Amino acid sequence: MPPGLVEFLLDPGDGDGEDESRSRCVVGLAFWGGFRPKEIAQLKGRDLVLAADGSGVLRTEWRAEEVVMPAVAVKHLTHYAGLRVARAGRLAREAALIVRLGSETPLSAGAAWRLLREWTDAQTEHAEGYRLSTRAIRETHAQLAGVDAGDYLGAIERQTATRQRTTRLTLPRQVGGQRVTADLLSKMAASIGAS
Repeated sequence: MPPGLVEFLLDPGDGDGEDESRSRCVVGLAFWGGFRPKEIAQLKGRDLVLAADGSGVLRTEWRAEEVVMPAVAVKHLTHYAGLRVARAGRLAREAALIVRLGSETPLSAGAAWRLLREWTDAQTEHAEGYRLSTRAIRETHAQLAGVDAGDYLGAIERQTATRQRTTRLTLPRQVGGQRVTADLLSKMAASIGAS
């Protein structure tokens, strides 16, 4: 897992401009959603279905299962969409979810890959041994969506919640999968934001 990934994904990015917000969305879609750069480039606004609790799901034509996204990831996507609306006006449901900077042209797979590589290179500049690949993205996604994610994210929560101690959030051992982890991540993001 790239150093600093969880902290980056849990940062709400409220002050991000369009460039930073776009990068945060691409990184989140790759590592939280397990999307490959080609799939990120194919996502449309209509694919994101919001839930009442602030989380959401991505329903695509090429995946049999919907991809659960925690509330903080949905916040990144809606913040990015808001910046696009401020720049370009109303967005159609058919519009690309992620676009080229300063335009409404869909992001290419190559551009999505470059954004991922730029972010991971910046994070791993002084860390040896991490190399970005589609396999590394899948493995990191599996770690974030797996049964052991609760312990790992709990450790991150203890490290980052310095001002206010929140109640311990645990992931049931008998339950694995994205939905439980997404809910855990959403609660952690809310508790970190409150501290």
